[in-house]
Amino acid sequence: AGCASPRKAVIVSATPVPFVDVIADDTLGCAGMIVNFKTNATTGATYSWSFTGGTPASSALYTPAPVKYNTAGNNRWAYLTVNMLGCKNKDSVSISVKPVPNAKYTVNSAEGCSPVNVKITNTSTYANGDIFDWDFDNGTTSNLKDPPPLVYTATGTDSIYKINLI
Repeated sequence: AGCASPRKAVIVSATPVPFVDVIADDTLGCAGMIVNFKTNATTGATYSWSFTGGTPASSALYTPAPVKYNTAGNNRWAYLTVNMLGCKNKDSVSISVKPVPNAKYTVNSAEGCSPVNVKITNTSTYANGDIFDWDFDNGTTSNLKDPPPLVYTATGTDSIYKINLI
């Protein structure tokens, strides 16, 4: 008969990779925007948030404090790495921060005898995709970047109209 060596049991432990997702309540806004992040990641792990261009820049909490983005730029990233017993998983979301628009315009003539012809020149600083909301205080509005010329007519002794670009 043969010789047999005693067998030792080996315990193998397989830890599942933790689940991770990053959820932002807003991913597009203007400089100064505040974003609230949350996750449905595996609980009981360690969490490492990183906010590119945000304040605060990082967090180790499951639900981090709100993050403020003061500087415009695309591809501002929020990352979350979840570590559960040495097994890591990562997720991210892109945050696009646009510059704050600066609504400015000039008019060629703001007063005169009725009817007054007014040409508005938009000198605003804006980003592609910005929406223009003009109110000419005469019952008309426009969403064009450069509104058409207007004619203002006196309705009484003196008529005052306020042009607004929002």
